[in-house]
Amino acid sequence: MKDEINESIEYGCIKAKKSLGQNFLTSKDIGKKIVIAGNLQPLDTVIEIGPGKGFLTDILLNESDAHIVAIEKDDRIPEILQGRFKKHLDSGRLEIRHEDILNSEYIFPSSYKIIANIPYYITGLIIRSFLARDHQPECMILLVQKEVGERIISKDGKESILSLSVKVYGLPSIVGNVSKIHFSPSPKVDSVILKIDSISKEFFINNKIDESTFFSIIKQAFNQKRKQLGATILKNQKSSELESYLVRRPETIRLKEWVHIIKEIKIN
Repeated sequence: MKDEINESIEYGCIKAKKSLGQNFLTSKDIGKKIVIAGNLQPLDTVIEIGPGKGFLTDILLNESDAHIVAIEKDDRIPEILQGRFKKHLDSGRLEIRHEDILNSEYIFPSSYKIIANIPYYITGLIIRSFLARDHQPECMILLVQKEVGERIISKDGKESILSLSVKVYGLPSIVGNVSKIHFSPSPKVDSVILKIDSISKEFFINNKIDESTFFSIIKQAFNQKRKQLGATILKNQKSSELESYLVRRPETIRLKEWVHIIKEIKIN
């Protein structure tokens, strides 16, 4: 507790920017759970998105032997991190890059992991950006809004574009709950530690489905998600194999069923 108080005094001069959706993590126990979830090995490269004042960066450096690449958009932050982690920068264990992760020019290594406390408002964008790219991460460990995490794993039994977009590439799971009291400033909602593991594009290869076709069809369906499929994407389909889906809404369709639907749809 004493270390956390001293750290807060030393680095507390940087206030979170609302425009960047910053909520700085303050719990070392939560930080350690995140690192454990990443199963970090000495040769791993970890991309930390939005390190902020370096709270999680410090835990990553102390609790693992991985190489850390911290990518920060906030122009106030890099100089602070360079001063705080000079030893690790000099040793080559840490690299600090001042850029927007969504427009980064960083050349990713052959294997890497994403570990980050990301802003709520770009959660979906960051997840889709990394999962859909040709050079995917090995896994992603993210602090996300609890509602978003539960939507991704379909806790209520309902699918969404986001949940399907994650499941076609990897295996999502919630490995821990995080109270809003463990952030500064405290957000209005609680968070979860979301893990997306076994990331690949094997779903499309194994099922012989075109990636762009898959997303085009589910986006059409969810654009009118309250309507039955018979009134949207299956309106002009004649296949008897699709009859049972006509009265279903898109949120009730599981991933395996989407494979069946997409293979049967006749695209004009």
